[in-house]
Amino acid sequence: MKGIWYYDKIFSRHNPGAGHPENVQRINAIQRSIEERSLDKKLHFLPCPEVDESHIFQVHETDYVQSVLATRGKTHRFDADTCTSPDTVEALLRASGAATSAVDQVIENKDSFAFCALRPPGHHATANRAMGFCFFNHVAIAANYATQKHGCKRVLIFDPDVHHGNGTQDIFYQRDDVLYVSIHQSPFYPGTGSISEMGQGAGEGYNINLPLPLGQGDEEYLFLTQSVLIPVIQKYQPDLIIFSAGFDAHAQDPLGQMNITSQGFLNLYSPIIQLAQERKIPFFFALEGGYSPQALSESIVLIVQSLLDEKISSLPAAPANRHNQKIMDYLSQNLKLLH
Repeated sequence: MKGIWYYDKIFSRHNPGAGHPENVQRINAIQRSIEERSLDKKLHFLPCPEVDESHIFQVHETDYVQSVLATRGKTHRFDADTCTSPDTVEALLRASGAATSAVDQVIENKDSFAFCALRPPGHHATANRAMGFCFFNHVAIAANYATQKHGCKRVLIFDPDVHHGNGTQDIFYQRDDVLYVSIHQSPFYPGTGSISEMGQGAGEGYNINLPLPLGQGDEEYLFLTQSVLIPVIQKYQPDLIIFSAGFDAHAQDPLGQMNITSQGFLNLYSPIIQLAQERKIPFFFALEGGYSPQALSESIVLIVQSLLDEKISSLPAAPANRHNQKIMDYLSQNLKLLH
């Protein structure tokens, strides 16, 4: 496949404060690894345009958007973990611009995938609140853009970040044109994402949460992908798949308490990607969490390299280990009943 890569130097100038886990070392490690593996010679680099602000206002409330834009050139703390610096607003606009541009590219070029190596992340940003390192919800803006610009009637967002993407859930909770699926650690920040949170009104049944206790790893994540997510995709038949790509469920991550390996992330995505390729469903990745620069960059390189070399292959369904089989069975059976 043709690989499209989005990155802008402005992302390295967002500075949420000394000692913050969401720091420039994350994006620097990714770029360095891409170059060390010579993937930069295989990828097609595209500029990150500033997003048309009207697309932000379609997802976030007006007063809130204006409050974020007003911090341009300033340092402003929205909460204990979420702080702008003088260049943050430009980084946000280009991050959302990268995500909307990626929608255009993968829909118009069916043999392509895109990876948006952006920061700050976005999936905790609700319609009216900055939180969890996030200000604008880039994935939500991109999904909504796909429905408006390209007429997509079914967009699927898959979010395996260790933290539940409460913002993305909140934004689409009453809509049936965007199906949100999250696998996350629970109980954990931000405290949302129970299996019973299914959506409301038109969106009832279009919000699927797979909360897991700490300590789960490659087998459990692949099991849920095969037993839940693949059947969901087959039935929903999305026009576009967006990976809200968090890597903080990695065993080396300092914030999460899960045990996925770098190879495990490739295994997690492989069955979904193969199904997307078979059915010609466009897809792209937008970076969310992941706070071990080494684990983050290693995981991304494995996925990108496999896509470029066309070595993505569906894996046999992995049985969860005996200790966690009851958890997996509970999730699978109750999801079928609920949805």
